[in-house]
Amino acid sequence: MEQTTHTIHEFGGFLPSIFEFPIYFPIVSFAFSVALYWWVKRADSRGPEKKLDRNQALDLALVLMFGGLFGARAFHVAFEEPLYYLENPVRVFELWQGGFVWYGGALCGAGAALFWARRKKLEIPVWLDLSAPVVALGYALGRVACLLTGCCFGDVCVLASGFRFRYPTQAFAVLWEAAVVVALVILEKRARRGAGVLWLRRPGRLFVFW
Repeated sequence: MEQTTHTIHEFGGFLPSIFEFPIYFPIVSFAFSVALYWWVKRADSRGPEKKLDRNQALDLALVLMFGGLFGARAFHVAFEEPLYYLENPVRVFELWQGGFVWYGGALCGAGAALFWARRKKLEIPVWLDLSAPVVALGYALGRVACLLTGCCFGDVCVLASGFRFRYPTQAFAVLWEAAVVVALVILEKRARRGAGVLWLRRPGRLFVFW
């Protein structure tokens, strides 16, 4: 008996581009705005207790944003498509065409923020704890953008019935990191009340746990 299999169709995401401008960017911008709002609110609520300042939080956010943008673009250019950009170096600045690597953004953004925090003599472990659930939320929302635009999908899965599909890796990342955000918030609240794991009550430990 002849067996038939389902073919994999090219997937361009759930949301279309607007005037050739990728919808990915508005979603990521929204994610950054939400994370920034929560970041500043957390700094305000812990200010008297942890000596945190909203102006310092806003400055750190800007450093993270520009450092992350530079790192994400640089890693894409250097490791993913170097020959494409060597043909016409001006393409490096065509950010609206896409081309960013999350790992590069995370490394360069974190490095820039740590350098700035040391220059300002901030208590880094306290700021790391403040950032842990915020960055986790930003990552989850960023993967929503990947899911809706059809990038960063997983490998092909072939079932015994012949049905083939791609792993929705982005959806798995969203669900996992959302659960991490909830766990971090709960653990943080318990630690502030003097309950829960003693190890997590020292500054910096919540970030290490994340």
